[in-house]
Amino acid sequence: MKTAIIIPSKYEFNLISKNSFEGFDHMRISGMGKVNALIAAAELIFINGVQRIILFGLAGGIKNLKLGEVIEPHTFIEGDYVDPIHNEMNCLTLSPSKLLNYSEECTMVSQDRFLYNNPYKFTHTPLATDMESYALAKICNETMTEFHCVRIISDIVGDNVEDFSKLVKPYKLAMELVMSEISEVLCESK
Repeated sequence: MKTAIIIPSKYEFNLISKNSFEGFDHMRISGMGKVNALIAAAELIFINGVQRIILFGLAGGIKNLKLGEVIEPHTFIEGDYVDPIHNEMNCLTLSPSKLLNYSEECTMVSQDRFLYNNPYKFTHTPLATDMESYALAKICNETMTEFHCVRIISDIVGDNVEDFSKLVKPYKLAMELVMSEISEVLCESK
């Protein structure tokens, strides 16, 4: 199965040694945010024929998560849009298919900004927040492309994230270890 990994930022990418990408047919640094992630996924799916996309990187924890914890969400909420008729956010649940064996069932909310507090009412209570996963889950679901989201919690909502490039540095070892596990799983499945 043709597999690609998407890493949102060069800061996250630079934490991973280049020989850790064994098992992947394609790798993209998408740029942060839903639009950048969607463009990278569309290229991988429609031009390169990728059948499985793995989103890997850091995320913010909303509740009950510890710094450095690894999560694999399969429910995704579009956090920047509220349906004006139903007064609720778009939510997408994919069939749970774990790549690794970390967290139990988990929901991720995606919005194109850092979340400093949680002012929203959700139908599914999210445990974490990022800027890319909803868009990738959506396009993968629409194109029947297998999707996995693997994130490491780097901050907790309410933390003041002034400089993302400094925030990522303490997670180099965690990023390397988890990336190594992902590569191992992919190599075993080929």
